[in-house]
Order: sequence, then structure tokens, then C-alpha cells
Amino acid sequence: MARKRSRAVSLKRPCSPVEYISTQAEAAATDLFSAVVYEESSGVFTVSEGPALRSEGSTSLTLPAEWQGQKVHVYAFFQTSDQDSASTSQYLGEMTVL
Repeated sequence: MARKRSRAVSLKRPCSPVEYISTQAEAAATDLFSAVVYEESSGVFTVSEGPALRSEGSTSLTLPAEWQGQKVHVYAFFQTSDQDSASTSQYLGEMTVL
């Protein structure tokens, strides 16, 4: 059985120290960044929960290697560090996996 290779994709966006402060009442710098990435042609999605924190301002995700060059839809949300509650998800848009 051939081993599937994964490919990392960067979702970096410069973030000033104040930008991670949210208008959501219970947001904290220690919240975990989470993302759902959906590859439409295969109907497959991945879920990434952490380890990036809200205060880091950027992260990279590892996606299936066969998605290289494919367009994916990306949704993001934050969870409390104890994963007891989460924010409303935000659609970040369609992106091409590099």
C-alpha cells in the first residue's frame, strides 16, 4: 500500500499584537485556532484543531498532497484552551493549495 504524502499550506497573515483581541466577549490570547478545509471535487474535508493560538497571528496546515493545485474552501474558528466552547466559524474564502 502506497503511503499518502501530505503537503503543508501556509495561512499566514501579518498580525499586530492588538489584532488578536476580538470583539467577542470571551476571546482570549490562549484560544486555539481551528480550521475546516473542504476540497469540493473529491467531497473530502479536513479539520485542524490547534496547536496555533490566537495570539500567534498565523499558522500552517498540512493537507493531502493530492490536493496540490486544487481549490479548497476554508472555514476558521477559535476554541477555548480547554475546548469547552468555540466561536462562530468564519468563511475565509476559496484558496488554491500550493
